[in-house]
Amino acid sequence: MPIQPIVPQLANENLQVYIRRRKRQELEHGSQSTCGQYIDSNSSLPEENIGEDRAGEVLIPSIDDSTLPIALRKGVRRCSQHNTRALKISEWKKAVQDEIDALEKNGTWTITDLPVGKRPVGCKWIFTIKYKADGSVERFKARLVARGFTQSYGIDYQETFAPVAKLNTIRILLSLAVNQDWCLQQLDIKNAFLNGDLEEEVYMEIPPGFEESMAKNQVCKLQKSLYGLKQSPRAWFDRFTKAVLKLGYKQGQADHTQFVKKSHAGKLAILIVYVDDIILSGNDMGELQNLKKYLSEEFEVKDLGNLKYFLEETWYRERKYTGRQGEISAACRALDLSLTHSARYWLCSECWKGLFFRKTENRDTEVYSDADWAGNIIDRRSTSGYCSFVWGNLVTWRSKKQSVVARSSAEAEYRALAQGISISIAKNPVHHDRTKHVEIDRHFITEKVTSETVKLNYVPTKHQTADILTKALPRPNFEDLTCKLGLYDIYSPA
Repeated sequence: MPIQPIVPQLANENLQVYIRRRKRQELEHGSQSTCGQYIDSNSSLPEENIGEDRAGEVLIPSIDDSTLPIALRKGVRRCSQHNTRALKISEWKKAVQDEIDALEKNGTWTITDLPVGKRPVGCKWIFTIKYKADGSVERFKARLVARGFTQSYGIDYQETFAPVAKLNTIRILLSLAVNQDWCLQQLDIKNAFLNGDLEEEVYMEIPPGFEESMAKNQVCKLQKSLYGLKQSPRAWFDRFTKAVLKLGYKQGQADHTQFVKKSHAGKLAILIVYVDDIILSGNDMGELQNLKKYLSEEFEVKDLGNLKYFLEETWYRERKYTGRQGEISAACRALDLSLTHSARYWLCSECWKGLFFRKTENRDTEVYSDADWAGNIIDRRSTSGYCSFVWGNLVTWRSKKQSVVARSSAEAEYRALAQGISISIAKNPVHHDRTKHVEIDRHFITEKVTSETVKLNYVPTKHQTADILTKALPRPNFEDLTCKLGLYDIYSPA
């Protein structure tokens, strides 16, 4: 039994509406927004004016982002606290009905009576205004989400874990693609979570605003997963994995979101999935086209063409602009006042740097490791740092304080697999009082050296790239090492 069309009562519900921040110049020049007026949090507009507005937004002024790359225009979204009458507007009515129609076409639920002893999961509407790259309105979107926090473990959900792609894996793929001249393409799965098959018996309340058209005690028995359910990410990933494996792809063991297919001719087709975003690469163009066609038959797929941005990061051919500056800028605003003005200024100014992936002649995997000794004056623990390069491009890095106090520089550096003295310990079975107590699990590297899986070489301090991750350095040394890491101003000429 399909849910009946929207009824007027829906307009009286307490709605949550989210909207991106508009360009500051529109506010400064008083230009008319296509989405209605902005309502400041201190505004005293009457409720009826809010009803005529698109959403009842709360605007948080900030720096103009119109000059930023598309993926870096994060905008500001705030939940409206007003009891809006947004659904009196035709755009929202259509968005809600489109969502209901899509869910019923997908076979997401069947209408049934609530069994005795069962408790239905709640649900609510989330409204979002989607924007194009130029800032104009693309569409009004309404999404029905389940109130997953009302679920009970062991009753209407079991396992919930679902892997997501590691950024390290993505960076490695980018480095390979740049050096091998592989294509880099992107797909998006529309309403991905709605494709997952539920194993549990889950009942959900009738969507808000449609209760009047249903008999008392009727609920939606979910056949497929829905946004908001605790098991939805896992259900979707399991469904996607089965579909890709059926096509002959092999799933990665180090990263389960990576799938690879190798042809008899030695050509590769590689897929990486992050929830509903997919990256395709490789030199087997025929297989990649077959994969696109197959996925389009299984799911509703949007082909985004060449990879331009992924998650919060922007990518161009042979170039990557990281999207970290928003996070760093936010951190700068919350910096402790004990920091000097110059330190705060430097942190905020350096947030525009990003990784540059380039074609190189280096075909090796290199890892630089370094450590100081008792550098922390409070607990005298040492700091380890490492950075790894695949085909000449930085893919992983870390700086971390060691978990125990090193009693000698040899021990500290061995923990970081660093300087020549630690290399000597790894290569030769030499132990004394200051090395015996180093954890046995650290000696796995000795086995790797013996089997020639890993080759250790001493790197002088002035050439040690990981030195930047262990201690404060003079500015010339610091800037030189950032260049070696591949960090450049994202607005400098390519």
